[in-house]
Order: sequence, then C-alpha cells, then structure tokens
Amino acid sequence: MTGRRRPLDGGIGNDTLDGYDGDDSLNGGGGNNVLFGGSGNDTLVAGDGNDSLDGGYDDDSLNGWGGADTLSGGAGNDQIDAGAGNDWASGDDGDDSLNGWDGNDTLFGGTGNDTLIGNVGHDSLIGDFGNDSLYGGNGNDTLVAGDGNDTLLAREGNDSVDGGAGNDSLDGYDGADTLIGGAGSDLLSGGTGADKFVYTAIGDSAVGVNHDTILSFDGVGAVAGDQINLAALDAKSLVAGDQAFTFIGTAAFTHVAGQLHAVATNGGVDSLIQGDVNGDGVADFEILVKGATAAAWVAGDFIL
Repeated sequence: MTGRRRPLDGGIGNDTLDGYDGDDSLNGGGGNNVLFGGSGNDTLVAGDGNDSLDGGYDDDSLNGWGGADTLSGGAGNDQIDAGAGNDWASGDDGDDSLNGWDGNDTLFGGTGNDTLIGNVGHDSLIGDFGNDSLYGGNGNDTLVAGDGNDTLLAREGNDSVDGGAGNDSLDGYDGADTLIGGAGSDLLSGGTGADKFVYTAIGDSAVGVNHDTILSFDGVGAVAGDQINLAALDAKSLVAGDQAFTFIGTAAFTHVAGQLHAVATNGGVDSLIQGDVNGDGVADFEILVKGATAAAWVAGDFIL
C-alpha cells in the first residue's frame, strides 16, 4: 500500500506500507509489518508483532509498540520510541531522540547530537558521532559515546560506561560499574558500589589542566571498594613487554620507570595520581581525584 498525505492503516496481517512523499501517518496494526515513511515528516506506528520501520527523510516519529522491532529514523531529527520487546533502533543522521522503553534494546544515535534512553532492561546505547546524552535506566547497561563531548548516566545496575574521545561526563550512579573516560578531559563519578575506573592509554589523562577528574572514589579501605585500573598501560615504555606499575605512596619519583605515586593538591584535600613510564622523574599522565588525601592511598586501590 502506498499513500501521499493521508493515513494508512495495515489492519490485521503482515503488511507493507509506503508513505512515499508528504507528511504521512502509517499504522501497521496486527502482524509483522514493514513501514516506509519516505519524504516528509511522518508518523509510523508498528503495533503488535515484530516490525520494521524506516522513517526516511525529514523529521519523523516512530513507535515500535509490542514485539521485537527494527526502527531506523533516517535523515532528519527523529523521535523513536522502541516500545516493549527487545528492539534495535538507529537515529541515523540528525539530532535524534531514542527511548528503548521495555526490553533489552540496542540503540544507535548515528551522526548528530542525540539523546538515548535505555529505560527498563539490559540495554546497549551507542552514541557514535556528535555531542550525545546517554541514559541507561534500570538494568545492566552498556553505554558507549564515541566522538564528541558527551554526557553518560548509567543509573541502576552494574553498567559499562565508555566516553570515547572528547571531554565527557560519566556517572555510574548505583551498582558496580566500569567507567572508561577515553581520550580527552573527562569528569567521572562511580556513585555507589565497587566501581572500576579504567585507563587503556597513557594519553587518556594528560598532565595539567586537561587531566581527568574523578569526583567520587571510595578505595579498598571503604565499603564501596573502588579501584583505578591501569593494567592495560605499559608502565615502562622503554622496556620490551607489558610492565606493571609500582606504587610508591607519596614518595617522589626516583628516575625509575614504572613508578606511580599520589601527590597532595588543592590544600591537601585532593590527590593527583601520577605515573612515570620512561624514568625521567617527570609525570607522563595524571588523574585528579577529588576528596581523597594523598596519604590515604594504598596499592590495593589500583589494578596495576
């Protein structure tokens, strides 16, 4: 069925509805349906069943309702509500808003500045390009922002939160979360639970004003038991193989590669965690940890 500037209703059965040009309203009804919005600002409603919705060009509204649906916004600034079921949705081009609602959903923002909300279920949210906002909701979620200056809030559950490139803000909220700031000057908060702050490259947190900042850290001596994970970093860049760091407390570097220490800053109320990987006695990376005194750090606060 095809239409132009008029509503289309598939009714009962497995239907294919094509809006073609114009601002269309397509309702799949019962069955497993395929809906194409085409050009124009379209409204596509899947109904029950496992449906496929493609908004096409312009600014569209897609609603999956029940079933395991596949929803693609296409070009334009789209609103996508996946509905119940385990859905796959992509905003594609434009500044899009995607909500997974119920089920274990996979949401892709695509290009543009997108907002992705997992809501209920164990969801995967991938922001891709642009300055994106990702909100996990309930469940054990995976949030990956990609390029851009992004905001990631995992909320309840044991979540994996990856800011990617850019100056990002990451908040694990409840649960035992894994936070990866990635490249850029990032702001990280684990919230409650035993959280891991993971660094995979020396350049993830630069020395100086562009370092990462960890807002909440409760180490091995606290109930939460947070840790900074540096296991992926080669502590001795001039030595073959993958070497581990040696934590030397608050002592100064002694021109030995692989040393890690804590330095008091901001009047002693905060700490800089610094590492020397080439043995020149100068920090090659540093992480600012708010509210943690330098003397309180122990080797168990790190995965070296």
